[in-house]
Amino acid sequence: MSRLNQLLNTRYWFFTPVWLLLCLATVAVVATPRLMHLTAQDKPWLLESMLHGLMLLCTLLLLNERSWNQRRLRAGILVIAAFVLAALMLQSISTIYLVYSIMLTSITTACLGQRASALFAGAVMLLFAVTHWLYWHNPELGLIVLLFGVFHGFAWVVSVQLDQEREQREQLQLSHAELHSTQALLSQTIANDERTHLARELHDQAGHQLTSLILQLDVARRQAQQSDNEALQQRLEQCYQQARDSLATIRQVVSDKRHSDIDLASALRDLCQHLPRVTVHLDIQPDAKLAQAKLAHCLLRCCQEAITNALKHSTTEQLWIRIASNDDRLTLRIVESEQALDLDLVGSTPLYGNGLTGLNERVVALNGQFRAVMTQQGLIVEAGFDD
Repeated sequence: MSRLNQLLNTRYWFFTPVWLLLCLATVAVVATPRLMHLTAQDKPWLLESMLHGLMLLCTLLLLNERSWNQRRLRAGILVIAAFVLAALMLQSISTIYLVYSIMLTSITTACLGQRASALFAGAVMLLFAVTHWLYWHNPELGLIVLLFGVFHGFAWVVSVQLDQEREQREQLQLSHAELHSTQALLSQTIANDERTHLARELHDQAGHQLTSLILQLDVARRQAQQSDNEALQQRLEQCYQQARDSLATIRQVVSDKRHSDIDLASALRDLCQHLPRVTVHLDIQPDAKLAQAKLAHCLLRCCQEAITNALKHSTTEQLWIRIASNDDRLTLRIVESEQALDLDLVGSTPLYGNGLTGLNERVVALNGQFRAVMTQQGLIVEAGFDD
């Protein structure tokens, strides 16, 4: 039982375990009565059982996450499923096989889109009408087509609504994660501005006053050296050294406050903790220091845009982000893993939409270099900045 739960909860299946169980139950409910009926009538059931098994295989392949990254494979599976439905329609005048079509219409809405799902449902209903008109000469064909056409439409509308709600939910979670990370970076930027302001005030006010005090103590110390009062000389010498030490301490504090680095890692970790579906692997090298708020903001936007593209335009669930510094050069590398990427796309440059174009403009505005390329690993986005 625990092994079954582990199988159902793995990311091997694109849909939730509820989807998987419902699809398996649908195949069982449709296939079992037909095969039992054939057995009771002493009719050969091997061919029909093979067709039901092939339908089950097509359903599992569509639910399989590995097929989700290959549109041609998904379309091919649907074509095979349509031929299986046609073969089943030729086996019996029963209309129960259209339940398979309703199930596949719901799955197709998520894996190929609303238009492909509607075309698939229409093609199956047309195939059903032709088969029952020319082969079975069904007198109730019009009523049956109308009835199951309504069922297919209902399944399509519900699937579209579920798909839109899923996208809206993912977008809401993504916006929430981006807001968290932006707030974290903004708070650090505000704190840096406050530290810079404090350092400037310390340098301009306290530093100036201590410098004036040191000059006056130096004059008093030199005048006291001409007198015979050794106690006064020692006291002035101590005051003079303490003032110099205080000025050196203030200068060190000012220097530290002015050169404090921005902790981009915490903002990125906050971003990745609230993401839907996508798992981000962060690799931020310790020597990758960020002293400029504009650069930190640019890197954060690059990561946010990469995550947005992964959620909207692909089905990948793995994203690798690496920030490193080598030879006075800061580099950002983002790898979006796509399983079984088409070989004809390897080495090509992806189409620059608004997202990639905006990232390129941000990087170039900071005198950086931007590059995006398709590899066997998936989509790779790189940005480099010279110190």
